[in-house]
Amino acid sequence: MTVPSTNLDPGDASGWAITDPVVQLRVFGSDEVFALAEGELGAAAECAIQLRDPAGLISRRHASLAREGDVWVLRDLASRNGVRHDGELRQTMQLGAGVELGLGDVRLIVESPRLVALRELLG
Repeated sequence: MTVPSTNLDPGDASGWAITDPVVQLRVFGSDEVFALAEGELGAAAECAIQLRDPAGLISRRHASLAREGDVWVLRDLASRNGVRHDGELRQTMQLGAGVELGLGDVRLIVESPRLVALRELLG
């Protein structure tokens, strides 16, 4: 008996993947949420998204976030510790629902409205 794969292309809307537009970043393991906004992410107070990292591993201006058409793109700004996309160091990445971003010791989960509703339902 052949079992169908659930490892479908996320671009295939008929599959299980959540392909909704993303709207926010949630600090993993907390209730802290940031609405997506164009600008910089980092430790500096003037960043669009200011992140607190007790270990001091986040640069003052760590990454930039921009909307390009229908997608959000995150770019590393030559930070000293880089940006991780699902654990892998990357310079540029497209954000999708459920993706984990790592900046310093801070882990962020990218969320869509449907993912937020699902998390609250399971909560």
